[in-house]
Amino acid sequence: ASDRAAAAAVSAATTQRNALRAREIAAAATAGKDREAARRAVEAAEMELGPIRTSLGDLRRQVEEIAKTVLAQARVVGATATKLFLSPQTFGSFSTIIIDEASMLIPPALYNAAGLATERVIVSGDFRQLSPIISTNERCLKEELGRDVFSLAGIQRDFDAKRRDLKRTTLLREQYRMADPICRLLSQPMYRGMLRTSAQRPNATQLAPAPFAGPLVIVDTSTLGPVAAKDARGSWANLMSALTVRNICRHLSEAGLANDRDGVGAIVPYAGQRKLIQRMLADAKLDTITAGTVHRYQGDEKRLIVLDLVDGIGRSFPGLWHQADQPTDEGAKLFNVAISRARDHLVIVGDLAWLDRKLPGASLLRQWLHQVQDLGSVVDARRILAMWPMAEDLRRYGTTLAVDLDAARTGIFDEKDF
Repeated sequence: ASDRAAAAAVSAATTQRNALRAREIAAAATAGKDREAARRAVEAAEMELGPIRTSLGDLRRQVEEIAKTVLAQARVVGATATKLFLSPQTFGSFSTIIIDEASMLIPPALYNAAGLATERVIVSGDFRQLSPIISTNERCLKEELGRDVFSLAGIQRDFDAKRRDLKRTTLLREQYRMADPICRLLSQPMYRGMLRTSAQRPNATQLAPAPFAGPLVIVDTSTLGPVAAKDARGSWANLMSALTVRNICRHLSEAGLANDRDGVGAIVPYAGQRKLIQRMLADAKLDTITAGTVHRYQGDEKRLIVLDLVDGIGRSFPGLWHQADQPTDEGAKLFNVAISRARDHLVIVGDLAWLDRKLPGASLLRQWLHQVQDLGSVVDARRILAMWPMAEDLRRYGTTLAVDLDAARTGIFDEKDF
């Protein structure tokens, strides 16, 4: 009780001190000022602002009327599901509603959009890609709101049961985006081998430079002994892996593959690694290349994708999405999106030795890594790091890896921090 009373007293004293400090700052700011003159100036400004506010209100109403007219006359209207919900007065009914990227929509948002259709609803999406994002730890909410429309309609169940007569469903069987070796990585484990590359798919207009000329390449960082560590926010980062990704991007940029934002992208599983790589790219003035998580890249595509697996020494086990062994697992869906962003080239950066020891035997990532080694090539990361001196890089970026603050101050490290 005495501790609580003392804490309350300290809190009250702190509040009082802050109030006094605020008064002192206000007094210092108004010292020597003519209060009456300031009041008259404010009144004059208010009188000038009155007509301006009225004019702005009239302009807003005119814009709203123009928008209503445009929407009423438009043959096709595009909007996000969130916009439809937040601005119901803006949108009327439509004969046809087409809902794209439907797997990511929570059911209520999809139902609201579908309810605007008077004749038909077309739902387009992929139940093997990202599920709705639900920010809650409540299991019942995740089970209800975290299911996509394909699961609710029984389409995913019937597909997994290998039923041939999927009611009200047309499957995409021919794709034009990915080079065939990339498509083959995903077709069997994610789509029962039904996805094929069109014979009319155009060939790459610009090939990547060596050693990334092939469609599938692994850059093996195991010879570097790369360490994964948590950053200040508890997310994972891997300094040597990040430097490898940066050097790959620099090499591709110098070869002209990253001259526009359609060329090269870097995908990582963790926000900590994304921030580290993005900082390196910015410092190297590689402004056309973006490092992002899988959710950032949903719906996007690049001629070449660098996929950084990050995990390695310093972690007891691979991350959950690395361990996925079923196409319905969230980790498998994340990898499916990441891999399928690549059109002509997929470069995977990872510690093959560590992953071979740690990955579950049935994990899909293990299967994909073996396929890439069989169909593509493996490059030693030392070859990539040797392209540019990195002593200054280690000094500049090494401090981004988190160390317990007390340990940094006292120099006493436990086994984990060491």
